[in-house]
Amino acid sequence: MSPSCRTFEKIHIAYTGLGMECFGEDFRIPHWCREAITDFVIHRAALAMEREDPQFLARVIARKENELKSPSGSWYTAIGRYKRLDKKGRYDTTAYTFRFGHFP
Repeated sequence: MSPSCRTFEKIHIAYTGLGMECFGEDFRIPHWCREAITDFVIHRAALAMEREDPQFLARVIARKENELKSPSGSWYTAIGRYKRLDKKGRYDTTAYTFRFGHFP
């Protein structure tokens, strides 16, 4: 700890977090990218659990990799939708997702 920090008894760190007031509340994900995020999470979970059932999960992994890497898949569709947003739309999406300026 630096000498200048030692002079303070308390430090306040403003944390905006995930935009959730409490556990159990749904994540705030724009409608146009929900499928892409779902495919991404399923792919990562299948990769993590692959040792348990490699035969079954290999099919899931291949299917989700196709969704994530194919030009017509959910991931590239979501990227395209985001790129087509105007400046205000991008700002609104960022504010909706990360809740900038929200401090409890």
